[in-house]
Amino acid sequence: MGFPAEKLESIYRNSMVDVKGFFNSRHPSQYRIYNLCAEDKYQYNSAHFNDNVGLFGCYDHQAPPMKLIFSFCEDMNNRKFGLEKMRKMLRLFIVKLEKEELVL
Repeated sequence: MGFPAEKLESIYRNSMVDVKGFFNSRHPSQYRIYNLCAEDKYQYNSAHFNDNVGLFGCYDHQAPPMKLIFSFCEDMNNRKFGLEKMRKMLRLFIVKLEKEELVL
């Protein structure tokens, strides 16, 4: 999913209000958001999603370092949430999409 936007960008991107409302009302405590954007412009307050956010930023058009991939896999398989809960959790991956990459 493209980065949820606020203000003017929410006209052509997913609105942060809508994304936050969807996950917090339909899937409370059963989701994890992975922000894969490294640019400062694409960081947001994780409190929007009850601090259930994994930050694994990688710059656009560049391969992530192996250490980042390993940390990402560890987080996806994290047992502190309990194995059964992690199997049922909805996962959302946030990436940067350019306007010309959006399909309406």
